[in-house]
Amino acid sequence: MPDPVVDLAAWCDVLQAFQSTLEVLVFSIEYCDKIAWFYYQPRISMMLHGHLDMTHFPKVHTLEVPLPFLTGDPEFTTETQVAHLLPPNLRHLTLRTDLSHAQHAYPFDASILQDGLSVKSSQRMAHYLMLARRDVSVIYQTSLTLLDQATTLESLSVWQPADSSLAWLDSQVEDFATTCRNKKITGRILIPMLLRWKDAAHWDLMQEKTVFDREAPGFEPRTRFWRKEWEGRPLGLATQYLLHALKFHPVEL
Repeated sequence: MPDPVVDLAAWCDVLQAFQSTLEVLVFSIEYCDKIAWFYYQPRISMMLHGHLDMTHFPKVHTLEVPLPFLTGDPEFTTETQVAHLLPPNLRHLTLRTDLSHAQHAYPFDASILQDGLSVKSSQRMAHYLMLARRDVSVIYQTSLTLLDQATTLESLSVWQPADSSLAWLDSQVEDFATTCRNKKITGRILIPMLLRWKDAAHWDLMQEKTVFDREAPGFEPRTRFWRKEWEGRPLGLATQYLLHALKFHPVEL
């Protein structure tokens, strides 16, 4: 397509009409080819331009977005910093895995292939999974940076990939929890259950792990499940490819 699929500056211009009333903003995006294996998914690099500039939205207190919307970098380059263009009174921020290499990955069952994976496909899958782990690591590092820099935050929630093998390590979760505790910011890990339980019925089921609660700092971490909605926001966003893969592609069961 000659024009960008996602022009964030143009979207911000459209949102200006709601500058005095907008309080909660959720962006989710899925860019995929349903007939291709996850390690052959197209990248949106040339289709995404700019980043969100929410500095003129004083009433926005809750924001949920893919990380590239805050960095302008769909390639998840480790040196790229979050632009300081967050809403001035932001209290609740949620980072999504949308547009990362980790978004579409799933446990691949090569047994359905007559001759197994070719050498080229094996190499491509390994490279893709390496990039997926890098992207998740960038989201982790950015989370710590945001906890350190965003002075108005009361909570930071971070989505994990659908494939459990790509989720944060226990040591990373502990570091996240410790930083949240030190900054007195509620920290949550959000886990989509579709591929954890490998049932299409769970496309909108999420497990919430609160690793630190600023309202109850003395309590142990807790776990809850949510379906359909979480804090008034829809669950199951950006899951169409994985739902399709679970039904028709070789997700290893």
